Amino acid sequence: MALDCDSVFKYKEISRDILLTVQSAVIITDPEGNILDANSKVRDVFGYTVDGLTGKSMSILFTPEDQNFLYPNLLYLANQCQVYDDEIMLLRRNQVRFFADMRMTSCRDSQTAMNIFSIIDIDKTKKMEKVFNQINYEDLVKLANGVAHEIRNPLVGIGGFLRKLYKSCVASVEDEEYYNLINSNLKKIESIVEKVEFFAGMPDPVMRKVNITDITDGVYQELASQIKSGGCALELDVEPFEFMADPEFLIRALRILVENAIESCSGIPRITIKAYAQDNVCRISVSDSGRGIAANVLPYVFHPFFSTKPDGAGIDLSILKRIVENHQGKVHVESREGEWTCFYIEIPHERRKKIRTNLLGDVQQDPEKGLS
Repeated sequence: MALDCDSVFKYKEISRDILLTVQSAVIITDPEGNILDANSKVRDVFGYTVDGLTGKSMSILFTPEDQNFLYPNLLYLANQCQVYDDEIMLLRRNQVRFFADMRMTSCRDSQTAMNIFSIIDIDKTKKMEKVFNQINYEDLVKLANGVAHEIRNPLVGIGGFLRKLYKSCVASVEDEEYYNLINSNLKKIESIVEKVEFFAGMPDPVMRKVNITDITDGVYQELASQIKSGGCALELDVEPFEFMADPEFLIRALRILVENAIESCSGIPRITIKAYAQDNVCRISVSDSGRGIAANVLPYVFHPFFSTKPDGAGIDLSILKRIVENHQGKVHVESREGEWTCFYIEIPHERRKKIRTNLLGDVQQDPEKGLS
């Protein structure tokens, strides 16, 4: 039954009253995404007035990279009477991006066809969460960087004076042995300082399309002499595939694991690198038949400066973890003491959700008009 004019007017008044009581920004569109109405909260969230948004396409609130897939997919879901509820990046009127919590529902019957978007600005909350999550970690990074800087300066001086004294003296065989020992330890300290500085000042990865075989071959070439001198055998079980990564960082990460495996090899000295793509994820494992890791130690192996080695600084696996996490990936380890250890790395090939990268259903889209 069609509503008469008085009923329609009353309905709109009630709708306006409801919109005014809602704390989130609410936008109502037709099935094509044209904005029919909104509440006053859109000014706080987006910087638009209600009149400034009415009649425009909802697409103006979406980032350029979400125009081709995410936006038309939302309209498609609405036409299918499905609900969408997720965090999303949107645009304010001044083109500044912000994190929002968006819930989209639809109303479809013989009388009505509309989409309802409820949007909450969570940008400040997300930034605060990031600060709280990183505060202890960042303090540790700053401390590490400061310590490395303080050590480097006197270290350079000690090395220089040592070489000068050695050249100015007539050294005996015993003196030669002491000199080499001191020099060796200075180089070890310098190596630790370099690792700490890299850990503290690690830049963001520069992503590009790489083939996993180039990564594993690069690791093998860099460590071929160490593998041979360590009496180990390195087996590569790699399925070729391409994914997005920083090749230099990833080679460094795998090199850390292979070097650790070389040090721990005993009995049957075998190291295996496996890599394959599954479910949009690059999966890499590095296993060895070495001495393994005690169960009470496993939870701490990625902690900065934690090490079970008498002469270890415990920084390498922290570097590994940070490299993987900077690729938005995950790393974990399993081990059986006295038998084997295996590190597992997972790096997403496509870091965006499928709804942002592929059209749902048999859909043709025009960002200005919505779905067709």
